[in-house]
Amino acid sequence: MTRLCDRLAAKGLVTREPEPNNRRRIRLALTPRGKRLVRSVTAKRRAEIARIVARVPARERRPMIAALHAFGEAAGEPADVSWAPEWFAE
Repeated sequence: MTRLCDRLAAKGLVTREPEPNNRRRIRLALTPRGKRLVRSVTAKRRAEIARIVARVPARERRPMIAALHAFGEAAGEPADVSWAPEWFAE
């Protein structure tokens, strides 16, 4: 994990700060550049998912979307319905 954080910091994607009350802990935070990258990757991922879902026959979309939501929930992904509105209602 340390090497990964070193690489992210070197690219200007995260900052590291020592925890004031515990020298063994480091606080990581996304930089503005890191936040832009996350937003960009998320937008591309959502667009790709929407493109794939649009290719699924309409009668099969609801069960598939429900399964994808269950998969995300089981994986611990935070609930976020903002990525689905354009095709979820179909």
